[in-house]
Amino acid sequence: MVDEQGEPYIGYYDSGQGLLKIAYRQGTKWAIEIVDSGAGFTSSLQLHDGVLWISYADEAGMGLKVARREIAPRNASSSPKEAARSENSAGVKR
Repeated sequence: MVDEQGEPYIGYYDSGQGLLKIAYRQGTKWAIEIVDSGAGFTSSLQLHDGVLWISYADEAGMGLKVARREIAPRNASSSPKEAARSENSAGVKR
């Protein structure tokens, strides 16, 4: 998925560590953040009004989860982006 400035975001499952992660470009380098542990594969990524939504399988609970992450505008200060917050299918934040 790419944002309004054409910057890529990739959601993926790191099977070696059992972690769901997102990767994105930060300047000339890739940044990687953990979304959830014990999660399954990413189902979809969606960007809406500056919020990245990630839906994915919950392997342990055998359900669907949603995580959201606010995306800082590229021309904003160089402060780190907020970490993803997991929510279950009912929208309850973890």
